[in-house]
Amino acid sequence: MHANASGWTRVFLVGNPDCFLGALSFDPLKDRLEKTLRNWKGLPAKGQLEGVKVAWVASLSEAHASLYAARDGAKLIFFVQAADLTILGKLELDEMTICRWLQTLVRN
Repeated sequence: MHANASGWTRVFLVGNPDCFLGALSFDPLKDRLEKTLRNWKGLPAKGQLEGVKVAWVASLSEAHASLYAARDGAKLIFFVQAADLTILGKLELDEMTICRWLQTLVRN
């Protein structure tokens, strides 16, 4: 994520800086990520991706990718879905990583 002075945050797929996912104001994006990380054990699943029940996290402007989250045992999985509905990537976080992400978000 790269925020400009006005807080507009451009989001890229980790490990592939050329894959622009979209953008959103920093505060709503931070709030949605923080809420998902804090409540990951009780996510309100509203749909399915790849056979997994997922909860919506955020929809990004410009490139129109969407972020979804799912609980898989002791892990939180983030799904990145492109505007054409293809899955661009998945990111699995264990409990220790979830805590580190929360600490980082709270500091910003």
